Amino acid sequence: MRKPSDLGYSDDGFDLPELKINHIVTHTEAQDGFLFPVEARTLQERHEARRDTVQDRVKVAADIIAKNKNANNRLWCVWCNLNIESDTMQKERSSFGMVNIQGSDDNDVKTERLLGFARGEIEEIVSKSKIAGFGMNMQNCHNTIFLGLSDSYEQYYQAVRRFWRFGQKERVNVYIVTSDIDGNVRENIDRKERDSESIYNEMVAFMKEINKSNVHGVMRTVSEYCPSSEMSVPSFLQNIV
Repeated sequence: MRKPSDLGYSDDGFDLPELKINHIVTHTEAQDGFLFPVEARTLQERHEARRDTVQDRVKVAADIIAKNKNANNRLWCVWCNLNIESDTMQKERSSFGMVNIQGSDDNDVKTERLLGFARGEIEEIVSKSKIAGFGMNMQNCHNTIFLGLSDSYEQYYQAVRRFWRFGQKERVNVYIVTSDIDGNVRENIDRKERDSESIYNEMVAFMKEINKSNVHGVMRTVSEYCPSSEMSVPSFLQNIV
């Protein structure tokens, strides 16, 4: 089950706010000998394409934050996959207090920075989804940017769910910044998302009646307490206030 209505109950109080996905594509110059930019195909080409387009994508991400940051949009989280992406992003927004939470940090440093973000003391962070994208409760923030995507739908799903989760009061804005030579990574993630949603829906539909009968048919059992002797308080506890 994913929500109460899967078992026949009302979803009142459990409905999540709107999730708005914004796709932004940066444009690159054609390589020597080509009229148009050549889309990356192999894993190595994708890696090189991401490194070659870091500056353009970081500039777009920084502009998004600058244009949209206000009293209601103080907190921003940027997700990346490469160290050069997180380093460049942090430098671009260093004067605004952006903090880079990276794998080489001590666990105590990671903990304090993530807690600082959760408390609202740190307003902007950049990190990898494999570092902070699983298990964290970040529903105090509702603006996030992906500085490109990997082929892992699980990492993308979990990173979005740090914000779009029970307790979120605002519309969650997700910005996905890719380049026109990144390859079909975004299409791959979109396909995996559709497949995942289809599988979940089929599982819920298949198990719905079985789960409802099991849950609704459960009777609460209560054992009646019938003391047979009076309880007395030990003398060493009688004078404790």
